[in-house]
Amino acid sequence: TLSTEFRLLYKVDKESQVTTKKFPWDVPTKLASYEASAGTTLFGTKFLVVIIDEAHFYRNPGNSHSAALALTQGAWSRFMLTATPLQTRTEDVGAMGRLCNIAHFFTQKYFDETSDDASEIRRAKNDDESLIPAIQVTASRRMQAQFSGRLICRRATSQDFDGNSLLDLPELTITHFPLQLQVWELEFVDSNLSDESLDRIAMASLMGVQTQSFYANERLTATLPRENPSAPVPRVTSMRKWLSMNRPTKLDAIARLAAYLLFSGCRTMPAVADGQLVIPDSQSSCNSLSTSVSLNSYHTSTEIPLQVLRVHGVEAVFINGTQAFKTRNSIIKKFKENPTTRCFVFSKVGAVGLNLTEANYMIFLVSAILSLVPIA
Repeated sequence: TLSTEFRLLYKVDKESQVTTKKFPWDVPTKLASYEASAGTTLFGTKFLVVIIDEAHFYRNPGNSHSAALALTQGAWSRFMLTATPLQTRTEDVGAMGRLCNIAHFFTQKYFDETSDDASEIRRAKNDDESLIPAIQVTASRRMQAQFSGRLICRRATSQDFDGNSLLDLPELTITHFPLQLQVWELEFVDSNLSDESLDRIAMASLMGVQTQSFYANERLTATLPRENPSAPVPRVTSMRKWLSMNRPTKLDAIARLAAYLLFSGCRTMPAVADGQLVIPDSQSSCNSLSTSVSLNSYHTSTEIPLQVLRVHGVEAVFINGTQAFKTRNSIIKKFKENPTTRCFVFSKVGAVGLNLTEANYMIFLVSAILSLVPIA
């Protein structure tokens, strides 16, 4: 609604913005029809307080940033909420400063400072790239000083006005399970992944390149090796079928791990020995736990983990980025409220905005491709 109404009321075409803007972050000129049309929109209302959640989505110069600035111009106070690290570049700090209405980030002085910073970084790239981090840190600290007295930071130790703990969080324990692929899996990977593909993936990893579709076929090859990667992904309808597929390492391990965490009632965490997942013997003396497991399965087909879980006795629900919000919310509600649905599978896109405080365990399925790539 914010973006749609902004486009209806302001000159957002590039030609108009080039001729009317002094700075990239200036709010575009209002259309001639603004006064007649604004009354029934967000922009026709004067707010005492404006609160923008996930404010980092509005940090890049453009219509979204301008719309947020225009909406907050008449507000008596504003709160920008974010739990996400903001700074992928120093300009992001300035953008958040403008959303917080810090005057410095609207000025010529700030514009000149960022231009000088960019020039220094360009020179360093040509002369000595090792100087770049120091330049960026200096710029960031200079901007950070403008936020003095304006930040409220929530921490695990934060308390409310009565002195009670704001977040009652159990101790976080992280367990890594570095698994070794079976010989037959490595053979399929070797035959389907060229040295050139591995080099490209290694370079992308070093550069921090991560996208939903980046080398999806290569990642799937490492997780579910098949003789013909272009053929439809087989359905796992029974344990016999799964055994006939030689139980690909990663998927088999997550299913066994989830089943153990849900059904054993034991607090002894499985381990890895010689590259294989070792599940402890269930102890009859262990009490049944109210346990739930969430599985992040962002890089492979969602159906396969669900099928493998099912043949191991684990019924799971799932969400992904293709589902409507109504469908997605009903599935999340089922996981949170139905005592028999204790396993939840989600994709990277489907998990946006997800808050799963009910989950006792979170399993991240990391592609085996990383173990094949030499990373400095």
